[in-house]
Amino acid sequence: MGALAEYVQKRWGVKTHSIENPVTKDAAAGVTRILLNNPDRFEAIVVNYDTKLMRLAPTRNVSATLGIPLEPAGGFAVITADDDGESVGYEWFVWTETGGTDNIYVLVTEAS
Repeated sequence: MGALAEYVQKRWGVKTHSIENPVTKDAAAGVTRILLNNPDRFEAIVVNYDTKLMRLAPTRNVSATLGIPLEPAGGFAVITADDDGESVGYEWFVWTETGGTDNIYVLVTEAS
């Protein structure tokens, strides 16, 4: 086990692993679920790789006016158990403008 893995295990008390894009790497126009409910998830990083604004929220009601803004070309959010409590384990959704499929990157860390 490397030093980083040991640090993370001490921090959260269990072994962990990371998964890229566990649900999808594409956000369709409108609302797309990007994370399933997972009580073993400690952290999620969500990055907007597209040229359009996206919004992120732990509700299907995410919209053009509701949610955390993810600015185009690199806007991101980090959701952690330390800062955001159990909400990191909720289902999470993104909203994006109409007109095709948009690129999104999601990296999660969860208990092994």
